[in-house]
Parts: sequence; structure tokens; C-alpha cells
Amino acid sequence: MKWTQAQQGLYRSQVEQLASVMPFDDENRRALLARVTGKASTSDIDHEEMRRVINEQKRLLRQCGFKPKRAPKAERRSAMNQEQYLAHLIGQLGWEGQPERLEGMILRQFGGWKRQLGQLDGADRSKLIAALKQMVLDERAGRMRADRPADARPAPRRDWTPEVVR
Repeated sequence: MKWTQAQQGLYRSQVEQLASVMPFDDENRRALLARVTGKASTSDIDHEEMRRVINEQKRLLRQCGFKPKRAPKAERRSAMNQEQYLAHLIGQLGWEGQPERLEGMILRQFGGWKRQLGQLDGADRSKLIAALKQMVLDERAGRMRADRPADARPAPRRDWTPEVVR
């Protein structure tokens, strides 16, 4: 199997880092490849050989004292959990003070089996997040359907009668 695109990106960034801390030109890069894999070009190596080359480059970077730059802890972003993301989406839709809107959405989404957010497990919350996310996208694009509560839907129209087939 050929090496992955993620491996290719890591390999290239490590080559740039090595070039910044020591004289690491094309000749040295090919010598490293030949020493680790026995091949002089990256187009000839497979997934496992690329992994060994990347590990060797990591070892060289550590020997040179290279430390990867990281953002300070205060600037790092933490991922939202499902409850936080649901609260964010509810705010995007403008439903903060209207719990009946979310309950109606849960009722429609899960066919009447569940009514409250607390009754949903992780998979159900994921489905609800996907539905709310699509609603936010539709609202931004101007494709939002008429916004009305579930109980205020008009009754189906019956101004026609089907013809009886004889």
C-alpha cells in the first residue's frame, strides 16, 4: 500500500523543520531515505517504509533540540460536548427562552417516543444536532420553511374528491 496523504504532509513538514535546524538539503534527504529504506526516492517506498522514515526524522529533530511550537494553553480551543453544541445551535435558531420549540423538534424527530432532551442518548443527540445544524444552514441560505409550532398546522385540504374507477 502506498503511503497516505497525512504521512506525506508530515514528511514534508519534518523535512522543512530539519532544514531550519541543520544543513538538510536534497542530497542529505536522499541519503536518509537510502539508509532507512534502501531506496533513494519517496515514490518507491510503501506505507511501512514511510512510517520508518518519519520516525527517523523525529529522532533527528529531537537530537537537534527542535521543539514543536504550540499555542499557549489559554489560546487552545477545547471541543464542545454535545450539550454545549446543542445549546449553541438553539441560540443560533433563537430558541433560548422557548423550550417548547425544542420539545416539538424532538417529538417530530423521534416519532413521539421521546419528548425531553434528557431522554436522548448520545446517538439520538447526534441525530438532533444534525437536524438543527441543517435548520441553521437553511435559515442562513433563506430556505427555511414557514416557522410555526406543530399544533398550529392547518388541517389538510379536502376540496377535491377522487374519481371512482368503474
